[in-house]
This record gives sequence, structure tokens and C-alpha cells, in this order.
Amino acid sequence: MASVPRLALGTLDGATDPWPLLRVLLRGFAARKVHVQTFLSRAAFGGFQELRAWSGATPRHLDSWLMTPTQCRSFFLEGTERADLAIVLGQYSPANSASSGCLSLPPGQPEDSGEKRQADLAGKRSVSKAPSCCLRALPRCSRGAGGNLDALCDWLGLSKLAIFSTRQLTQVVANRCSLPSGLDGLFLTDADPGIPPSQYVVDVGILLGVPLVGIVYHGHPNRLSAVLDRSQCWVDGGLTLWWDFGLFQRILRTSAERPFPQDPTTIWDFRGRLQVAIARDAVFGCYFQESLELLERAGAKIVEFSPLRDERIPPETDVVYLGCGEPREHAARLAENHCLKVSLRDYVRRGGRVYAEGAGAAYLCEWMEVSTGCFISGAGVLPAAGRRLPRFGEPLPVTVTLRSSTWLAESGTAIRGYRNSQWWFEPESVSTGLVKEPGFEYDIIGNAQVVASIVHVDFAAQPALLARFFQRTPVVSPARSTSTLFVR
Repeated sequence: MASVPRLALGTLDGATDPWPLLRVLLRGFAARKVHVQTFLSRAAFGGFQELRAWSGATPRHLDSWLMTPTQCRSFFLEGTERADLAIVLGQYSPANSASSGCLSLPPGQPEDSGEKRQADLAGKRSVSKAPSCCLRALPRCSRGAGGNLDALCDWLGLSKLAIFSTRQLTQVVANRCSLPSGLDGLFLTDADPGIPPSQYVVDVGILLGVPLVGIVYHGHPNRLSAVLDRSQCWVDGGLTLWWDFGLFQRILRTSAERPFPQDPTTIWDFRGRLQVAIARDAVFGCYFQESLELLERAGAKIVEFSPLRDERIPPETDVVYLGCGEPREHAARLAENHCLKVSLRDYVRRGGRVYAEGAGAAYLCEWMEVSTGCFISGAGVLPAAGRRLPRFGEPLPVTVTLRSSTWLAESGTAIRGYRNSQWWFEPESVSTGLVKEPGFEYDIIGNAQVVASIVHVDFAAQPALLARFFQRTPVVSPARSTSTLFVR
């Protein structure tokens, strides 16, 4: 039995913005000392920093594309060991895949009432737009909050809650599509301040046949006092969440009582001990927590350093690991810390191993573009520039094949992960891309010792790559590798 309530919370299409609800919900729980562990259902970092700030806990990752059911259950149990509530974020597939995200009436709803009901709803309400000040701090890199939830709901026995925009209510009858099966409740966003919760409860019950758990209004209760009971509201800045907390508690109790599938315990031991130094500060902070924990469980010692503050990497380091992050606000300090850059280059000259992703990979280059057209000097480990894209979209799931052997994997190894659409490498002529597939050659660059990637790799989902951390693979000495090993 799993005593921690476990919920899936997802949108039904790409147009619904989940972030206002997540902000007021997670901040509300944090203010009430409820430890909520969030899981992104895609091994990427869209919204990672915001979820960590709002909940006070580092988000974790589950991914039905990358991970097996056993891996997902294991990572979920480890992540919820000290949690009061677990929420897996993502998107549901409509029951009718041709629906394009729209919904249908529940079985038994008269079809001839559709046009009249749609006209009634349209006449009752004019959906108000959220004030821009309310959304200024919300993440823009990815409107969704993860990948597909369907398999994870089955594997983990999650109670299903959906996020649905009120803008779609007037389209429900005309576009006869299907809700995901087994929904336990619904949250509405973009609510009209002039419509009371009681009316939304009736509308949702008639149109969708699903209990309404909560409603997000844009505005403070003082401005919404005519329609809201403040005792049922959580407020965060310009957002107000009205909700049926009694219904929510019943869903939590049912979830906690649901049996959790049990798997045999896996013992990780790669017969080696090593020290992994990870860069962690205001710039670099995006790591897969399950990967770090598996490294420790297998015998690694994790130590931290800061490219912003520290003068050298930690002594006795076997592998330097630089994660992704956002360098823009701290670009000057990052560029001016020459001591750390010298220490990193000396470490590589001595045969040290480095793995870096996203912003960390760009930092290894000679030049790092922190915003469009604005460059700072990087660590100078690789002969390339780490460039930013002015516009970027969703992380792209990719499988790439290494064409050269590195300490991380042999030539021909397939690596699966999510391509970061914010970064790209502009290599110099002497550098060599490490990817075999045409058009993706420079998604991973480096040499036998240094691997820099714009593909985010969750090592916990790929144990063969994790095991390579513990193998003391021989590297070509700097004196004999001038064509492949670049250090300024």
C-alpha cells in the first residue's frame, strides 16, 4: 500500500495554460507546510525552476517514452518517501484521438440541446482575459507541463484530475469529442469574474459529467466578493483559486487507499567509487534528481561547486557535471570568474572527464551567447560557440547515435533524450560533432574526455550510460591529441 496520495494533473490540449493554477496551488500548499512532490512526465526542464520555487521541492521526472514501468514505479516511490502529496504533471490523450483536444457530452446527453445550450452559455458570459501582470512571472518556454500521462496513470495507479479552460465550454457541444476515461475531477482556468462558482459547477456537471474541484479567477477576492466565499479561496497575487476542498480531500483519501504495484528491489553497484562534481548555483541548477541519487546509491560521492563563486573545481574530482540553467542575469559574474575557467581547463589537460548539457555545454565553449547577440567568454574547453535561439519550442524527443567513442559511450551507442530547443553549437572548423545522424551532427560535440550536449539525458533511465561514470576509461594524453582535444 502507498500511503501518499498520488494525483495526475494534466491538460487536455496544447491551448490550455496550466501554470496559473499550478502557481496558486503549489504556493498555497507550501504556505500551509504541505510537502508536495511534483513530477514532470517528460525528462526535460520546461517549468522546472518555477515548480521548484513554488513548491519548495526539486521537481522529479517520469517518462513513459524513456523509462520502463518498473523504473517509473521505483523513481516515484523514492521521490515520495518524505512527501505529503505527489502530483504528476502532463497532458492526457483524448479518448477520441481525432478530437484535437475538444470534448463531448457524456453518454445520455440529448444531442438536440446542443445549439441552445451553447447559445445560453455564450449569452451568459464574456470570458475576460487575464491581466498581463498576473502572467509575467509564468514560464514561457513550454505551455505544457510535461509529456503524456496515460501510461503513467496505469503504471502508478494515479487519480486523474484535468485542467480545462472555460474558453472551451461554449465549444463542447458543437465539437463532439471525448474526455479521457476515468477522470476524478476537473479544475477550470480563465474564469469570468462575473460568474459564480455555483453556476460553473452546474455547467460542468451538465456538459462534462465530471465533478468540479476548483476554479481559477484572475483577480483578488476583494474585487470578486459578489461571487466568491473567501473561506473557500486561496489567493496568490492576482490569482484566486476557489475550490471544493472537501471533494479534493475525498479524492486524496481514495488515492491513498489504492494499492500501489510492487516490483522487486534493484541493487545498484558498479563496483567502483568516484567523486562527481556538479555545478550548482543561480545559473546552473537543472539536474535529474533520480540520476544523482542513483549515482550516489552506486557508490559515487556528489560534491557541488559554483562557476559564479568558486576559484577551482573540488579536489579529487573524477567527473565534472555541468547541468542546464539560465545565465542571462549573472552573465558578467560568470564571464569574470577566470580562476574557475583556468581550473577547469587544467583539469581537462590532466585527463579529467566532463559531461555538460544545455547552458552547461555552452559554458564549455570559447564563447557563450547569453541573449540574442550578446556573448561572454566561456571556459574555452571546446572550439565552438554556444548559441541561443531567439525563439524556441517544445523539447524534442530524439534518439541519436555516437559516431566517435567517448568516456560516456562507445561509437555506435544510441542515446535517447530531449533536444533542448534553446541552444545550438556553432563549431570551428577543427571541432568534430559526435552524432552520426545527418542534421544532428553537432547536437553533441567534444572528444574522448569532454562531452557537451544539447540533448538532455536522464542517466537513471539508461543504466548503461550511468555505469560508464564508474569505468576509468583510458583517454589520449593531451600531448598526443591536439587534433581532437582543444583547451585554450
